[in-house]
Amino acid sequence: MKQPPPYPPLPTPQPPPSYTHLLLEPSQDTITTMLNHKCFAKKPRLCELVASYFTTSAEASDTCVVLLQSLAQARLDCRLLLHALHLPAEQSIPVLDALELFIHLPNPFDTIRDRLSAIHHHQATVHNILRRARRKLARRARLLAAGKQVAGWCAMLASGALAALALALAVHCFVGVVAGPLLLSGVPLLPKKKSRAKDMGLSGQLDTATKGAYILNADFDTVERLVARLIDEIEHEKGLIAFCLDRREERWALIEVVKQLRKSEWGFRQQAEELMEHLCLCLLTINRARMLVFREISAHLASHRG
Repeated sequence: MKQPPPYPPLPTPQPPPSYTHLLLEPSQDTITTMLNHKCFAKKPRLCELVASYFTTSAEASDTCVVLLQSLAQARLDCRLLLHALHLPAEQSIPVLDALELFIHLPNPFDTIRDRLSAIHHHQATVHNILRRARRKLARRARLLAAGKQVAGWCAMLASGALAALALALAVHCFVGVVAGPLLLSGVPLLPKKKSRAKDMGLSGQLDTATKGAYILNADFDTVERLVARLIDEIEHEKGLIAFCLDRREERWALIEVVKQLRKSEWGFRQQAEELMEHLCLCLLTINRARMLVFREISAHLASHRG
């Protein structure tokens, strides 16, 4: 009696790749050292705002790495499903065995789903705090500019008044010599140049950090949407498989489910590829934004030392 051909072996599971090479730049240790500078001791609120931005962006980077690992695991699990879908239709037993094995695998994104939502909410909060602080500093800068303009007008009026007084009291020039300094003493002082430079430095730091937080929040809007879509796709496939396994004795159910799963295979791969590309782009954006804020602060500290 002729023996049936052996069943093709199931693919051997492999551990997901490590993404430890995607280092955070600049590191949190570097940021901590920078924020311990004596310059920040006099500005605790600014230190708190900048620290919150760097902490949130570091958490976002860690979350992206975990998501990449979860995505790699989902792709490995998908190999098991693809193996079943490409078996000959006559080999229903190994197909059902592979489908049953796949449906009992945990969803790789279950452990990160809640964390992703919490991180995204925290990012939105930090961005709003930074934005309010930047607006407050901008209002202060406008008030200083208005004060400077008013002071200029007062100086012009005072100069005109002195000229008229000097003309009227020409015969009493020695009175003009004495009265001049007294009148000038009433002119409002202009904002100190050092104070204006300091505010410009603070504004630059807050502006860069706020822009970085905005971009990060927008990126995670997309990440959360892509992850949710991929989770729904995995759950949809498992729902089809459960339908098939409940009717394992009915051949039509297996044929129909395999047909549907083959159609969704391309969509899953496209979604997984899109998520991976966006996560890698998000990691690059995080590092680029962190470096911009770091350079802004470093330049301010260098000028402070000067």
